Amino acid sequence: MTDISSAGGPADTPANRAIIDQTKFVKTAIWLPQYAVLHFNAGVHVIKNKVFEECLFEGPGVILALEGVRFENCNLGVASDPKSLLMRPVGPKVIGAVAFEECRFVRCRFAMISFTGHEPFMAEFEQMQSRGGGQ
Repeated sequence: MTDISSAGGPADTPANRAIIDQTKFVKTAIWLPQYAVLHFNAGVHVIKNKVFEECLFEGPGVILALEGVRFENCNLGVASDPKSLLMRPVGPKVIGAVAFEECRFVRCRFAMISFTGHEPFMAEFEQMQSRGGGQ
């Protein structure tokens, strides 16, 4: 796997800009906190239009799934009760989560990651987990 955690530094470096602008990741280990900070430092507050195939996402972190986010045959995490992977918003906004929109996660693995989103996403997530993973 490619490790993006060695990029480091301000978001305007060529290496970091390449990560921010990249639209497809294959067999890449992604440390979610750093990936989010690279985008936030560049003024990107919602990660959009990306495809992740066979990637490993490591937390700690919370993924906010906005419109068009799909999990296909993913291992979304280990929990005796799949609902433990969900964090339901209790206010009008979600603060501190990494927002993704129009992104596909294909055969990815997630470690120390929770998920949140609008209520239809939450219900779909629970159904995915009861079927044995992201479909």
